[in-house]
Amino acid sequence: ALHRDRVRITEGRAPAAFDGTGPVQVALPVVAAEALKLKPGARLTVTDRLHGDKEQRVLVTGVYEAADRSDPYWQLDPLGGRGVRKLAFTTYGPLLTDPSALASGALGGGQTSWLAAADFATLTTGSMEGLRDASAGAPKALAAAPVFKAGVTARMPLPTVLDQLDRALLVSRSTLMIVAVQLVLLAAYALLLVARLLNSERDGERELLRARGGSRGRITSFAAIEALLLAVPAAVVAPLLAGPLTGLLAERSALSRIGLDVGAASTGTVWLV
Repeated sequence: ALHRDRVRITEGRAPAAFDGTGPVQVALPVVAAEALKLKPGARLTVTDRLHGDKEQRVLVTGVYEAADRSDPYWQLDPLGGRGVRKLAFTTYGPLLTDPSALASGALGGGQTSWLAAADFATLTTGSMEGLRDASAGAPKALAAAPVFKAGVTARMPLPTVLDQLDRALLVSRSTLMIVAVQLVLLAAYALLLVARLLNSERDGERELLRARGGSRGRITSFAAIEALLLAVPAAVVAPLLAGPLTGLLAERSALSRIGLDVGAASTGTVWLV
């Protein structure tokens, strides 16, 4: 039985509950229906080779396809939601039927699979290490649970994913650090160049002020006031514009595809930088 929310009926209808008599109603994957030339209303006999070649009549009521093959739910399907797999022999499926058909014993019971999905919206880089340790021991904890005393196989790719993410973060941080250092060096060089040009332009003005009786302290105070008139407004406005401009950049760039949330608040660190 498949979860009805994970499939989409493209032709016919979904199977009804099994009442214990007559054929079991099933729905076929689109690929299987096309390959076997079956349509809703077709009747056929299937053989359970795993349980003594037991035969069962089934009625095809509809044709379905995976609603979203990229959904992790289809990792539980050996065919991956494709409806067909060709190896040494061709396998079609799975058949979609009502859970009552399995509960009645009309169809042989197979393995039961669960898929657990977590919400990582609140995951931070600081909590990755703890999550990695907890997820590494989760399969053993599930196997030891009394409800699975008959046997269970648990797989969890999360530790591997977290290791890959940790390495990706390290590379990203290193890249950002290199770029930041390059920008700082470039900005420092530009400031030194501009300061040198301004100094050469002001030599004549300073000599003129000294000729008119201006002291060294007064000339220095004029230069400081002029610098403050430019630096203070920039220091006040820059942190206020940093958040909105960064958010606009993230929204208009590839960062929007990863759902990056850029905080707009001007923190003390932003003002300090």
